[in-house]
Amino acid sequence: MDVVAIQRWLNDDFHCGTECKNLFHILFLYGEFLNRASERTEIPAYKINEAIHCYSNKLQKAGKNTLNNDDFNEQSLERLVAKVTDWKIKNFEGRYQYLKVSGENTKQTVLNYANGLPKDTISIGRIGTIIEQGKPSADYLYDIIAYDSPLEGADIKSNDVNSVVVYGKIPRKSIAIPTVTGETYSPDFMYVVKKADGKSELNLIVETKDVKAESDLRGVETEKIKCAEVFFKNLQKEGIPVVFKKQLSSTAMKTIIQNALIM
Repeated sequence: MDVVAIQRWLNDDFHCGTECKNLFHILFLYGEFLNRASERTEIPAYKINEAIHCYSNKLQKAGKNTLNNDDFNEQSLERLVAKVTDWKIKNFEGRYQYLKVSGENTKQTVLNYANGLPKDTISIGRIGTIIEQGKPSADYLYDIIAYDSPLEGADIKSNDVNSVVVYGKIPRKSIAIPTVTGETYSPDFMYVVKKADGKSELNLIVETKDVKAESDLRGVETEKIKCAEVFFKNLQKEGIPVVFKKQLSSTAMKTIIQNALIM
């Protein structure tokens, strides 16, 4: 990634101009802006600084207003980060893979201790922001109903699939799948379902999106789901019986589970 590419992202919509100076008062010191932009984009601060100086000189030569302190604010930072994210999605799609790391010891997570044993309790906030009164299904992993969207709530309260052994919301950040956007991604639900032979089991991981069509998903969300598909396919190659599926509001969880069992 070179300075010229960064300059292209600065063009047009980075320069705030007088029309938005009074709208955004969260201004940064220049050094703070560079550090935050570098942290969010994974581009060295010196490269961003070089690109900004080149862009400012370009404005000056064209007889336009050059960059000033008012231009380094929350809005311009978000625009720059969005441009970089779009570039990553466009240029890295299909050009990544996940490799098994050897020699790593089991680490403590939200669900288990470092020795692998499960924890007895978990913070409700890790599961969901909406808490509903009532008793969940006997095969639900937790004793409280908590979720983040109506679709998740419906999935938790749906217990009409006999093949389900146990299921539950995946706590936030307990699974951290690296993605091409530079962020990590954690799916929503985990299911253990019994296959038709009644002996073997399948681990089903589901990402729920409370939208009717895939076209309603944002580009970043779509790319994170693609990364998860690659990640879990790698686990399948390692012999782990796991399947990853996405759920839209137009598809019942029961259908997704039944389809996963006949694959």
